[in-house]
Amino acid sequence: MDTPKISDSTRELKINLNWSPNLKNVTMLNSHKMNELYDLGDIRVETKNLRFLCNQFVHSYIFEVVIEDGVGLSCCYFTSDRDKNKKIFFITVEVLVHILNLVGNDYPSKLKITRDSKTGELLTGVL
Repeated sequence: MDTPKISDSTRELKINLNWSPNLKNVTMLNSHKMNELYDLGDIRVETKNLRFLCNQFVHSYIFEVVIEDGVGLSCCYFTSDRDKNKKIFFITVEVLVHILNLVGNDYPSKLKITRDSKTGELLTGVL
């Protein structure tokens, strides 16, 4: 996410993430009991950008994959240490593969570098 190897438009991609609300306190000792901790039947949707999704994966407190008989990997459940007592997100493998393909095939054609007049810091924009 911090490299100029993907375009700004990909970096700011909006993703509709499904989530379910928390029911009770999540700890290291019960984090594997998702059915007890979250109302998985109550599915809500929230729009986030790609950076948020990456941060959730990197900082996940819970990261579980669902493997269905005859289907294989179907979705991933995840939540960060900050959000664990609020909600758990999930994303289908189809959406995840679409995102990975988009990032993997993003070849920016222009790089714009400017200097912040106050701080002197270099700022990049990738098109």
